[in-house]
Order: sequence, then structure tokens, then C-alpha cells
Amino acid sequence: MAQRRGDARNSRAWRKLRDQVVDEEPVCRLAFEGICTGASTTADHVIPVSDRQDLALERSNLRGACTECNEARRSLPDHLLVLGGAARPRALDLFRPLP
Repeated sequence: MAQRRGDARNSRAWRKLRDQVVDEEPVCRLAFEGICTGASTTADHVIPVSDRQDLALERSNLRGACTECNEARRSLPDHLLVLGGAARPRALDLFRPLP
């Protein structure tokens, strides 16, 4: 992920928020089949920073992710992703009503 000078992700505030996300969401929410390691080690921006820099430090725009999945995702929008892998529910399924 290319970071520019002045990027909020180069700050102490970002590192603290990233650590909070990893603590709160210890399982990778992206879970790309074939590459996911399972454990969150970083925070993925739901709406990429390249689209909305003002959301870079917003907790509600972050989800736990393993480094491999986060790097594979890059800045692709969620509607182009197949989240959850075969053994896990899709990330957004958490918000759908139960049958």
C-alpha cells in the first residue's frame, strides 16, 4: 500500500487504532479463500483511504484482517469481493436477518 507524506496511517493515532481493531476483531473479516491466515494482524479500511481520506482514522470504517488478505484486497470496493471463504460467513452476512 503506497503511503504519501502526511498520510494519517503514518501516525501514532493510526497505530493505536489499528491495534484496537485487531484486539476487538481477532479473526480476519476478509477471509479470502486460499490466502487467509485466519488471525487479524491489521485493520482494513472498508471504504479505501484512496476514496475517502477523511475516514482513515474512523473506527466504523475499519475491520480486522490478516496482512495477506488486506494486501490482496488493495483498494477494491466490497461489491467486487467474495468475502468469508468457504468455511466462514461472508462479512456482510452478519447484518442480514436470520431465516
